[in-house]
Amino acid sequence: MTNGSVLYQQHDSIVTLTLNRSETLNAMNEAMMGEIERILIELEADTAVRAVVLTGTGRAFSSGGHGADPARRHH
Repeated sequence: MTNGSVLYQQHDSIVTLTLNRSETLNAMNEAMMGEIERILIELEADTAVRAVVLTGTGRAFSSGGHGADPARRHH
C-alpha cells in the first residue's frame, strides 16, 4: 500500500501514515498526495480502522507542497 514516500503501519484499529521524504523535509509532491489519497480511500471502507495518525520522518512533519514539481506549475 505504499510507494516509499508514504509508509503504512497498522496496529489493531490504529493506522499510522508516515511521510517519508525527509531529504525534502517531507515536501508533498503529486505522487505523495496521490498515494495518501489512495490509502485514505481504502481505509474509509475498512470498518476495523478507528483512527489514522499522520506523521513525518526526520526533523519536520512537512514543509508543504514541493515547488519544483512540474505538475503543480501554473502557466
